[in-house]
Amino acid sequence: MITLFFYPLLLIKKVRTYLHNRFETKVKNTKQSETNYFANILWLKIQEHFIFNSGQLYFNTKVKNHGNPNTLAQARILLSVLNLDKKHLVTFNIDFLIKSLTKHILSTRKKNLLYEFNQKWWKDQDEGIATIWTLIALLEVYKKNKDKNLLNNILSTTEAMHKHLFTDETSLMHTKNDNFWCLNSVSTYAMFISKLLEYHFDKIFVHNLITSINLCINNIDQEGYFPYSQTRTGTYLLLYNPIVIITLEDALASKFIDEKLKRISFQKIEAAKIFLHKQQDENGYFVEPEQKQYSRYIISNITSLIALRKTVSKDEELVIFNSIKRYLINDEIYLCRNEKGEFFNGSLYEVKDVLLTEIFYWLTYYLSTKK
Repeated sequence: MITLFFYPLLLIKKVRTYLHNRFETKVKNTKQSETNYFANILWLKIQEHFIFNSGQLYFNTKVKNHGNPNTLAQARILLSVLNLDKKHLVTFNIDFLIKSLTKHILSTRKKNLLYEFNQKWWKDQDEGIATIWTLIALLEVYKKNKDKNLLNNILSTTEAMHKHLFTDETSLMHTKNDNFWCLNSVSTYAMFISKLLEYHFDKIFVHNLITSINLCINNIDQEGYFPYSQTRTGTYLLLYNPIVIITLEDALASKFIDEKLKRISFQKIEAAKIFLHKQQDENGYFVEPEQKQYSRYIISNITSLIALRKTVSKDEELVIFNSIKRYLINDEIYLCRNEKGEFFNGSLYEVKDVLLTEIFYWLTYYLSTKK
């Protein structure tokens, strides 16, 4: 019965998406917005989606599952708030935002102690990626308030994640019983465990950390890029390659990684950076080598900027950042750019609010760690 309803609904969704893509307005932009203005416009757009209900504030998304907004968006907003300078939060109290968002996130934990991605169109609900980013956000809150109950909550969810979603062969899986590795999940998991070990030692954590790092470095392509997964191709290569670089570098800062593994890993990362830099065009855009429809994706440009900023010169860094700011046109944020130089949103329009949180998170990450 469920199948009879699901496939017609999926067909309707695809038709709506096609019609949107067919008639969507595409615009050009030659102006460059100021950095702070760009960040502030993003923050204002984020605020438009805030919902306050029963003492909880959360980021409302069009993407839902059983009425629940996307979990990844909540984690990213919480991380962004922790990254932001107080002057950008003129309409909200920072402590209130952190407490309220944390309270909402904790209230969505499932009976199995994991978190659900909440995207009704997906057959598998991606507990892995939702849980790991939620745990990263909650750990950052714990660093701020040192609430032992919160740490115990993080540890119990980590234990559940290891029970349901981790194997030595795949590291963190997106969903229970899935059997492929996805390197951005693996490296992000490794980053989280390396940070958790600063507050709670566990031999299993150390084993899983080293296993995950080895999985990443042993599967880098000869050309210098981290493949998305073992079996699935045709995804946004540059959306994941820089994230693996960023999170893997963070994980390697752990004192539990020996010097030999660090040396080998950084050699691999250097090769990945060289590959990434080769994908940049003369205008500073990073051009996706596999997915041509969204060949210049704003997320890929922001994550590539972060991954390469220690490698490129200040002038090159500015060129990349200026290419990102061009995605803001008349106070509207666009997600993609085509070969004609036109900016658009494409089939991603339904999840634009979720992707805005991703853009905002990586932008605040860049600004908060920029020296």
